Amino acid sequence: MPWRRVGVARALIIMVLNGETAGQGVTGVRDACRAWTEAQRAAIEAPPGARLLITGPTGSGKTEALMARYHHLASQGVRTDNILVLVMNRPQIHRWRAGVRLPAAGSLHILTYFGFVQRELKRFWPLVAASLPPGRQTLAPLFLTADAAQYFVELLVERKRRRGGFRNVISPVDRVAIQINDNLNKAAVAGIDYREIGARLKAARVAPEDKVQAFDDMQEVLEGFREICLAGRALSYGLSVEIYRAHLLAQPDYRARLQAEVEHLIVDNLEESVPAAQDLVALLLDGGAGATLAFSRDGGHSIFWGADPAAALAMARARCRVVEFPDIFTCSPAVRDWSAALAEAVAAVPEAPAPPPLAYERIVTDLRSDMLLAVGERVGRLVRDGVPPGEIAVIAPHVDKMLEYTLQGLLLREGIALKNITRSRRLIDAPYALALITVSLLAHPEWDIPPGYGDLLESMRLLLRLDPVRSAVLAEAIIARGGPGLPALDAATRARVGFSAGERYDTLARWLTDYLMGEKLPFPVFLQKVFGEILAPLGLGGEDLASCRQLLTTARRFALVCAALGDFDGAPPGRHFVEMLRRGTVAAESLEEETGGEAVLLATPYAYLVTGQTSAHQFWLDIAGTGWLASDARELTNPHVLSRRWSPGDCWNDAMDQAVRRHKAARTLRALARRCREGLFLAESAYSSAGYEQNGVLSLVFDRLLGVDGP
Repeated sequence: MPWRRVGVARALIIMVLNGETAGQGVTGVRDACRAWTEAQRAAIEAPPGARLLITGPTGSGKTEALMARYHHLASQGVRTDNILVLVMNRPQIHRWRAGVRLPAAGSLHILTYFGFVQRELKRFWPLVAASLPPGRQTLAPLFLTADAAQYFVELLVERKRRRGGFRNVISPVDRVAIQINDNLNKAAVAGIDYREIGARLKAARVAPEDKVQAFDDMQEVLEGFREICLAGRALSYGLSVEIYRAHLLAQPDYRARLQAEVEHLIVDNLEESVPAAQDLVALLLDGGAGATLAFSRDGGHSIFWGADPAAALAMARARCRVVEFPDIFTCSPAVRDWSAALAEAVAAVPEAPAPPPLAYERIVTDLRSDMLLAVGERVGRLVRDGVPPGEIAVIAPHVDKMLEYTLQGLLLREGIALKNITRSRRLIDAPYALALITVSLLAHPEWDIPPGYGDLLESMRLLLRLDPVRSAVLAEAIIARGGPGLPALDAATRARVGFSAGERYDTLARWLTDYLMGEKLPFPVFLQKVFGEILAPLGLGGEDLASCRQLLTTARRFALVCAALGDFDGAPPGRHFVEMLRRGTVAAESLEEETGGEAVLLATPYAYLVTGQTSAHQFWLDIAGTGWLASDARELTNPHVLSRRWSPGDCWNDAMDQAVRRHKAARTLRALARRCREGLFLAESAYSSAGYEQNGVLSLVFDRLLGVDGP
């Protein structure tokens, strides 16, 4: 059991759950958890009707206490059917489900807030549908993924731009679509009328005069998208929350039933919850439910997504008894104190704190490419010195392809794996998912989307098991001859690729010819056919299989959504789906299996923190740049203006923006430092990858921190 990685509190609860203590269940907790005070143990074993708010810093054992509390409630006769657990994200759901060890149990209601909303809308859809405007008759709603919602908003934005809309807006279409979706989502979770979004942003003067008209265009697209979704009964995240609150939660009979069903409520990471979720928690507590809530004083990393930590704390304090968990098990007391001083220095930029009570090293280069090479070499040296790869995290404000590929190439030379846990990876970048799409384009010439040279090269390499040289020869031949399917190879090309490779190519070409001459299948069925007959015999596994599985699942859902939303521009669903993938809309979220293991982690700060990682060594990259102090405000959206805290009549200004940037960076760095146990590496380059000179606030802070004279 890797006790050093999981911390004392987590190790103790794992001992309990695995039956490694003298007793089982609550007795095991009582015997084992000597890291908890008497007051903390008393809280875990409090009566089911108690209402507790567990507060503490990062790594203080709050989640472990919640899990112990869950087992105690079950041992006291509270049915799991009557315990509702609300967590922050899917990795936490997996962690909770893996951690529950009960001899017998009913249903496990472990959900995110949005998952809860979806469940309730499906359960009581007839009650909801009766109060909605006329639309498609259905037994249950469809729920749009974020990817599909963004894509269809993009189509509406493009239509509006063709008519002269969004003048002077510099953001590309996909970014405009993301901001419009964000506006709808943030307004919904804050309880703001969607009809007021554009006017609210304009009143706050978040854009110069020449861009004010863009907010009217944004409002028109937003309302048009919402109308289409309602008619088709296909609900985006924001629309789902809005409908749940306005058409289901508003019904007295439903509220009474919900309060009767939930005997005890457990909420992890309350500080990351949105106001709509906080309203739900308050409703259940006011209805008589017992509760155990956990609030991290180092949190608040989801403010950009609409979270309101201060409101969450005030709501919980008014209804619960506070239990303090002051100790941190993921770092030393000295690091805890230093991280607080670092946060103050970054937020206010006075004097920097003393050097960190960790082993630390500064990596400074002129070019970013040299910085990445130095980081890769330093990571390799740590592993050679005996540090397990899973104990090393490389954290950057933006994880771009150059960063990932450079590190991956350097580490693979030494047999070290790299695991990217960010959610910004495109599904089409997964090799076998790309191969599926390339075959689809060859089989559907009527879509008029010919595959590119790089796509053909990579797909031929994978599907025919070729080296890059032979696959390049085939890619050139396919492009030169054109036409539907795969062309026949001439003698010269066949000689260059070899007899065996030529035979495998002929088999694939015949498969495509047979399909082109036969009956056309619905696109999801076609993808399943390609996977079963071409890819499955290759013996895929791991991430390759996971990416194909996600592609097939996403295609099925997308086809249903297209049928529900109707015809946008006459293109078939398959073409829309491929366009969505090629634009990079779909992220490889199904690859979010358990992190850690024997791979170096690569992550953004947000991904690292919300997935609950801890490491012996952390590398903070690009500290001279502005990425660590990125603004929450965008060209057409601002989470602070679209929040309950915003006062009508206020104006967003640069001073506000700069203060928010610094406090967000301070909060992030403090939380990261408290998840680092042994070594901290600070890496920067004088010039960015675009060639711009860098000398950001963090670089100046660390110059003073490490006693380095500025330039």
